[in-house]
Amino acid sequence: MSKKIIFIGSLPPPITGQSIAFSYIKEIDNIDDQILIINTQKYKIQLFNYSHSLIILPLIILFSSYNTIYFIGSRSKLGFLRQLPFLTIAVLKKIKIINHLHGADFNKFYNESGIYKGIIKWVYEKVNTSIVLLEEMKDQFKAFPKMKLEVVPNAVSKELENLDIAFPKENRILFLSNIMASKGIIEFLTASKQLLKDDNSIRIDIAGDFISDNYLPKNQIKKKFLDLFEGLKYDFPERIFYHGTVSGIKKVDLLRSSSIFILPTYYATEAYPISILEAMATGNAIITTKHNYLEKIISKEHGETINIKDSNQIFSTVKYLFRDQKKLHLIQKNNLTHSRKHYINNHLNQLYRIITND
Repeated sequence: MSKKIIFIGSLPPPITGQSIAFSYIKEIDNIDDQILIINTQKYKIQLFNYSHSLIILPLIILFSSYNTIYFIGSRSKLGFLRQLPFLTIAVLKKIKIINHLHGADFNKFYNESGIYKGIIKWVYEKVNTSIVLLEEMKDQFKAFPKMKLEVVPNAVSKELENLDIAFPKENRILFLSNIMASKGIIEFLTASKQLLKDDNSIRIDIAGDFISDNYLPKNQIKKKFLDLFEGLKYDFPERIFYHGTVSGIKKVDLLRSSSIFILPTYYATEAYPISILEAMATGNAIITTKHNYLEKIISKEHGETINIKDSNQIFSTVKYLFRDQKKLHLIQKNNLTHSRKHYINNHLNQLYRIITND
């Protein structure tokens, strides 16, 4: 890689699909010291992060010879204003700009941006290339018909590339996500009571940190979760477990030992969850919702899509998959093969091509 490139995005913590995806930049083969990775969440104090984005980062771009900027585009007014200074410098210096969209709401953000709409239009008309996660997401940039668009599906880490996955698996269900109301955790816990009563071979594992969303603030979702979980834990002490935030070996072990991965999400910006891809890469059948683009990702070959906010359908779908073990094993093995073919090296190779292309 001969070009001098700045990569701008947030690295974990906090752990989100977007921060995990940005962290994969470091795994691109052939990447060399002609790059600079800027972590926009480097400091624990948000004021420091804002100051860095508004002052330091624009100065770095202004007084350096970097000729390409790759950034994770924001879809909020505050986030856009935070990115505006460095993007303005890049536009004025005629630096190549590559935007990577990780959410399903840019078009909504643009159309509802009020007085900022003209500024957003001016900036994004100067973006050379925007990367989206699947073909249908090109529609997010329909207001910018001259923008070059590239499709690069999300990916999983190389640490999942050569795992030894043993089949058949136990009847274990895994919910691994940030714990927000809109990720469907309450509906899942409601269904879990039915599942644990109905089948004593089932074990349930839940992992993730508590985060606010448009439905409930962090303290309320935590209280609601614990009230339901502790009741289930009392009734089924050896069959349901909450692991908190997991990473590394513990996360891999949970994924590898589970049989069905569930994400009953109705999170507004959900697009192409990395957690689902990680579950596929570790031989899980997937249950998720008919929400945003998820039906384009999960077909009958990969698992099942269900209605949002429907705990009864969660129960019946899990029961259906566990009842037909032959079909379940076929889905699990198909997901393992599919993931290794499409979601490990392919993502990084495509990013490398787009970023280094003149």
